[in-house]
Amino acid sequence: MHALLISDTHFPDRVTDISRLLRRMKEYEPELILHAGDLTDAEVMEELKRIAPAVAVQGNMDEANGLKLPVRKLLEIKGRKILLHHGRGVHPRGELNTLVYMAEEAGADVIVTGHTHTPVFEKVGKITVINPGSPTVPRFSPKSFMVADFGKIIEAKLVRL
Repeated sequence: MHALLISDTHFPDRVTDISRLLRRMKEYEPELILHAGDLTDAEVMEELKRIAPAVAVQGNMDEANGLKLPVRKLLEIKGRKILLHHGRGVHPRGELNTLVYMAEEAGADVIVTGHTHTPVFEKVGKITVINPGSPTVPRFSPKSFMVADFGKIIEAKLVRL
């Protein structure tokens, strides 16, 4: 399954135009979009659904903006169990061992997370931790999202904007 992974779009509270981002996303012709939270506006989800089926979870900024999303979502893609979770409540932010523990507790092979605005693709034991970074307000990295294939081998490509 060819999936596009994105997080921390923060539209429109920190960026006012995501049209370039949406055009770049369409180029990859994803079969599914996973958003790991901090959409901050329902319009983001509607735009993503125009590209491909989309699933999102709640980030720390979403509830205050009126978005009612699940805190986490467990999906099965090509036999892989994928936990989608923003990473809110993980201290320090993005701490790998805590994310791995969350994935193990959920019975997942992969955790797709956000919150740090910094891309990560790391295998820790049997768990793959993926953070696509942020396409709008990155930290210590370029603006980005990821394109992933979940199969026998988990692969992800960082797309810089």
